[in-house]
Amino acid sequence: MTLLLENRDLLDRFRAGDRAALATVFDHYSDVVARYLRGGFTFTSGEQRLAFRGVSNRHDLQDLVAETMRKAFEERARQAYDGLREYGTYLRRIARNLVIDQ
Repeated sequence: MTLLLENRDLLDRFRAGDRAALATVFDHYSDVVARYLRGGFTFTSGEQRLAFRGVSNRHDLQDLVAETMRKAFEERARQAYDGLREYGTYLRRIARNLVIDQ
């Protein structure tokens, strides 16, 4: 799970937008995002505690994973990732925000 933390060369190429690096990161982390989105999570909105129960439809799940990775691969997001924290955590935060925004 610590792909980008352990491989600084890959991190540098990823941040630069290298296609091979992006493909490696996608292949490594897309299942992490899918598991998170299938499992669901709780969140607070105002005073309410709400639950996202997860995605069960395969096509909807693929769309959300793709959208999460697209956002994560935007230049601004690649540069914002500090390379010090686990990248899967960063991706889960992006996925969570996508779901909440929808």
